[in-house]
Amino acid sequence: MPRLDLFIVDIRQLRYFVGVVEAGSFTKAAATLNVAQSALSLHVRQLEEGFGTQLLVRDRTGVSVTASGDKLLERARIILKEILLTEAELTNSVAAPSGEVTIGIPSGAARVLSGPLLESVRSELPRISLKMIEGMTGPLEEVDGFWPLQSGCPLPHCRECGANDSAGTRRVLPGGAAR
Repeated sequence: MPRLDLFIVDIRQLRYFVGVVEAGSFTKAAATLNVAQSALSLHVRQLEEGFGTQLLVRDRTGVSVTASGDKLLERARIILKEILLTEAELTNSVAAPSGEVTIGIPSGAARVLSGPLLESVRSELPRISLKMIEGMTGPLEEVDGFWPLQSGCPLPHCRECGANDSAGTRRVLPGGAAR
């Protein structure tokens, strides 16, 4: 039967526990983590009380990990690593867009726009892979997946031009009328 009295483990408690184990003592961990020694001791004690087992053996020379503490240490490292990976993925997806963008450019405009556009994308959006298709406006409008975009519309979800597909992906064709 599952326990109904589970306690909530705080991420900070896991970080502090791992920090104490890796430092080998509360004093060294306090200095490394820039946290008061009493706060570290409190958080580790809360973990021990919550799990109902001793996680560390404390003595004058530092700490040693019990069998239960070793199990928690292994899982805590995995949890903390996953949190960091998730944070990085979410932060990077917002801060630095990535993926492939295909742009159709009419032949006349391509001579003028291609160089500056490629240079700008490389410097400002390094994780974007830009693919350019050059051709006459009419045939470009027939390329599967392209939607024309009104000139000067910079918004990804523009109500005026409506140039978004159901996933919110922009398909750009300079000079085209909105569909």
